[in-house]
Amino acid sequence: MRYFLTLLCLFGLYQKPHLCYFDDGDYHFQFFEPQISTDLGVRYLLDYEPGLWHGRNQDFNHNLSDWQQQIGQEVTITDLQQLIYQTAKEEIAKYEKDRKALAQAAANNSVLKAWSQDKQLKKEMADYLCFAKEVALHTGEQTYSWELDKAISQDQSRLLEAGEKAIKNSRLDFIQQRYAFQLVRLAFYTAGPESCQAYFQRYFAQGPKNYIYYRALEYKAGSEEGPTASHAFAAVFTHCADRRASSLNSFAQKLADNWEKGLALCENEEEKVAFYTMRALVHGGNVSKELERVLKLSPNSPLAELLLARLFKHLESEAFQYGYEEYKKYPEKQGQQQQQLGSLKKQLEQQLAQPNLARPELWQLAMAYIQLFQGQFDEAMRLSRKENYSDKMKGEAARIHFVAQLASLKELDMGAAAQLWKELQTNNLLKEQHQLQRFTQEVFAEKFYNQGDYARAFLVQNNLGAAKDQLNDKLLKSFEQFISKARWSNYFDNYLLENKLGQQPEEQIKEMRGVYHLQHFELEAAIAAFNSCSADFRAESNSFNSSYLDKSIFSRKINPAAFYFDIEQQNIYRFYEDHPFLDQKYNLLSFAQTLLTLKKKAESKGPQQAEYAYILAQALYNIGPAGWHRPAIYYSTDNGGHSAWYDFSKEDKLAKSFASANWDHNRYYNPDIAIKYIQLGLSTTKDDELAAKLNYLGAQIEISRPHILGQYWDWEDNVKKSKHADYLKALKKYKGSRFEQEVLNECYYYRAL
Repeated sequence: MRYFLTLLCLFGLYQKPHLCYFDDGDYHFQFFEPQISTDLGVRYLLDYEPGLWHGRNQDFNHNLSDWQQQIGQEVTITDLQQLIYQTAKEEIAKYEKDRKALAQAAANNSVLKAWSQDKQLKKEMADYLCFAKEVALHTGEQTYSWELDKAISQDQSRLLEAGEKAIKNSRLDFIQQRYAFQLVRLAFYTAGPESCQAYFQRYFAQGPKNYIYYRALEYKAGSEEGPTASHAFAAVFTHCADRRASSLNSFAQKLADNWEKGLALCENEEEKVAFYTMRALVHGGNVSKELERVLKLSPNSPLAELLLARLFKHLESEAFQYGYEEYKKYPEKQGQQQQQLGSLKKQLEQQLAQPNLARPELWQLAMAYIQLFQGQFDEAMRLSRKENYSDKMKGEAARIHFVAQLASLKELDMGAAAQLWKELQTNNLLKEQHQLQRFTQEVFAEKFYNQGDYARAFLVQNNLGAAKDQLNDKLLKSFEQFISKARWSNYFDNYLLENKLGQQPEEQIKEMRGVYHLQHFELEAAIAAFNSCSADFRAESNSFNSSYLDKSIFSRKINPAAFYFDIEQQNIYRFYEDHPFLDQKYNLLSFAQTLLTLKKKAESKGPQQAEYAYILAQALYNIGPAGWHRPAIYYSTDNGGHSAWYDFSKEDKLAKSFASANWDHNRYYNPDIAIKYIQLGLSTTKDDELAAKLNYLGAQIEISRPHILGQYWDWEDNVKKSKHADYLKALKKYKGSRFEQEVLNECYYYRAL
C-alpha cells in the first residue's frame, strides 16, 4: 500500500501541452512545474531533446534588442522584425533611394521614421541589410567552391570582397561588426574552416565581447574540433540566451574526448556552470551529477533550477513511462531509484542550508517533491503548506499539498471524498489545474473500484451514457443503488448527480438493464425492464427508439429501397407478406418482444420451424459485430468501428479495471447463440434453398469471429481457425440451387474452396 500511495502522489498535476504529450513511448503526468527562471533562454531548455530541437526562439531575439539599443528606444521590436526579417532586399533599396517612398512607409514603421531623420543610419543600415540578405542565399548548407559552378563561386567571392570593403567604408562600429559577422558566416558555409577562423581572428580577436561577437564565435566553433570548440559553444551558451539551444546542439556534436582541457579554457565560474549544464543536457548526460557540480559553483544560478526541473522530469518519465498503468511495476522501480533519490535529497538539504539562497521556496518545494517520491507524505504536507510560500508559489505548493493528502489516504470514505473534491472544485489555486483533476479522478476511481463502489468509480471519470459501452450486472446494480441513496448526500455525490448523470438517469438505467438482458438473450427479463420505463421515456428516448431498429433487421437484405431489381424487391416484399408480424415499427421493447416470438416459433415443432430459426439467426447476425444494425443495442463504439460484444458465459472478464486511464472496451459476445439456431434449422429443414441459406449464414457468423473476439491483429490466422469453411463445404451439397449460384457469383471464399 505504501508503494502504491507513493505512485499516486507522483501522477499528474499541472501540465502544459508542449511539455507533456501522449506517445506510446513517452507519457507521464508532470508533477514538478514551478516557474524556474525569468530567463527565457533557460526556460526554453526545459523541453530540449538532443538532435530533435532546433532552437527556434520565437519569444525573444537579442539581435533585435541590439538594433533597438543602437538606434534608440523609440523604435519597436515589431517594426525591427518586419524590416530586418520580412522586407525584401529590393524594397529596402527603394527606401534608401526614394525619399517619397520612405516618407510614406515611415508613417507605419518606427525604424523607417528613424531613417528619415538620420541619413547616415539610413544608408549604412540599408546597405548592410541588402548585403546580409544576399549572404543568406549562400548559407543554407556548407558548399565549398569545388562543388559549385563557376558563376556561383564567383558570386560568393564577390560577396566576401564586398564585405571587407564595406567594413572599411562604414563609419558605425555597430555596422562594421555586423559586416564582419556576415563574413565569418559566409566563410563558414562557402570558403571552409580555415577561412572562417581567419576572418574571425581578423575582425573579432581584439574586439569587444558583445552579442555579435558570440554570434560570430558560434560559427568559428563550428569550424573547429576538440576542447576549443566545446569551450566556444559553452561561451555562446553563457552569453547569448537566444542561441542556447542551437549552441547546445552543436556542443553535443563537438564534445571533446578530453573534457578537462575544455573546462580549463573557461574564463569564469559562469562559463564553467554552462559547461556542466550543457554536458548534462546532451544525450547520455548525467543530470544528477552535473547538478551537484553546478550547485557547488553557483547555488543561485538559474541553470541549477533548470537542471533540477529536468532531473525531476527524467525521474517521472523513468518511473511512469506509460502513466497510470505503470503502478504495478513501481515498487521495483522505486528500489532502483533509491540511491539517486537519496543523493538528490542530500543535495537539497545542503542547498537549503545556504545562507544567501536566492529562491529558498523553490528548493523547499523540491524537497517536498522528494518526500512524495519516498512516501513521506506527512513531511511532504508540512513542507508544502501554502502559508510558507509567497503568492507566486502558493499554487505550486497547494498542488503538492493536495496530492500528498490524496496519497496519505489508505481508504477513501465519503467524508474524505467530499472534502477533497470540494477543495479541488472551489479552491482558486487548484480548480483550473486540469491535470490535477484528471489525477484525482484516477485515484478516486481506483479506490472506489477496489472498495466495490463501481458506480462512483465509473462516474468520476465518465458520464452515465458511457456505461452503455460496458454493461454488466455489477455495474448496473451499483448504479441502481447510487441513484436511490446518493441524492444530495454530500458534495461529491451531488457533483456526480448534477454533472455526470444527464437527463432522467433512473430511466436511462432501466433501459440499460433491459439492453443488458437483451445482450444476454434473456428476453423475458429484457421485456420486463423495458416495460418498467415510463411511457414518456419510451416515446421520447432516441436510444430506446434507435433508427437501427427496423424491420430489415430480420432480412438478409438491408434497406429494401436501395435495391432496384424488380425480382429482388418482390422477394423482399414477399418475405414480409409471409411473416406480417415482422412488418412493424420497432423500439427496444417491440424488438425484444418480436425476438421472443421468433424464439418460441423456432423452438416449437411445426412446418416453418426451420425458417423461423433462420430468421432468428439472421437477426442475431445483423445486430452482431459484422451486422449493419449493431448500434441498435449499443454495440458500436470500440476502436476501428467494429462491434464489441460480451461473452455471455464469461461475465467475470468484464472491465479489467474501472479505474484504468482508458476504460476497458474489450468485451466479448458468444456467437454460438446464433449458431444454435443455424444448427436447429439445418436439423429440421427439408428445403434445399433454405438449407443453402442456413449454411451460408453459418459461414458468415463464423468468419466474423475475429471481429467478435477482438482479434483484429491476427485476422488471417483467426479466419483460418474458424469453422466457416465447414459451412461453405456443406453449401456445395446444394450445388445447382438458386441461392448457391448467387453465392458462387458473390463470395470469394466460396469460389476459392
